[in-house]
Amino acid sequence: MYQNILGGLIGAAAGDAMGAATEARTTEQILEYFGHEVTDFETPPKDTFGAGNVPGQLTDDFSSAYFVARHIVDNGGKVTEEVVQEALIDWSEHEVFFDRFAGPTTRLAIRGFQGETKEDSKEIKLAVRQATNGAAMKISPIGLLNGGNLDQAIQDAVTVTMVTHDNYLAISGACAVAAAVSRATMLDADIYNVLQAGLYGAKEGEQIGRDIAKDVAGPSVV
Repeated sequence: MYQNILGGLIGAAAGDAMGAATEARTTEQILEYFGHEVTDFETPPKDTFGAGNVPGQLTDDFSSAYFVARHIVDNGGKVTEEVVQEALIDWSEHEVFFDRFAGPTTRLAIRGFQGETKEDSKEIKLAVRQATNGAAMKISPIGLLNGGNLDQAIQDAVTVTMVTHDNYLAISGACAVAAAVSRATMLDADIYNVLQAGLYGAKEGEQIGRDIAKDVAGPSVV
């Protein structure tokens, strides 16, 4: 399990750093710009989200996941709303990640944690309507911490997601990733049962989200 967790963290970090150079490009555009398939760390082009990064440097995708994982571990593995808030505030104090990469939903939520917005802020009301992937991208550690326990991974993913993304689509996406990662840590994991776990998480997350979170426009994750 240690090796699986370590591999999950390294894989997520490496994927983030590699993807920073190719984000928003089609396969054809990647080949045209780089002259080859991207199989190693590259310098992100100036027109990408990761512009300014050096090869191998992270973006918000894995950095936010790392801070969430670190704080949960420091809390004895217990996932609470307060721990997630503390993790995101800690992450926001690192300019290299937050100032350059924080998405609109997460940025507004953190401002709310810090008391920088009023309760009747139109910005905060709008934030919950944004079905962005800021929850799904930082949720993989929840699957790693709940290896083989899909239902607990889903419950913890809901707790983490509701802190910043209070809508059913974001919850569905996060639960899909958490459940898939949880299943992938098991010895008999293969592509089929990992994908089935992801589908199960998406369905459960959508149902839970419709009960406890807000509605939002967007295509079903399921």
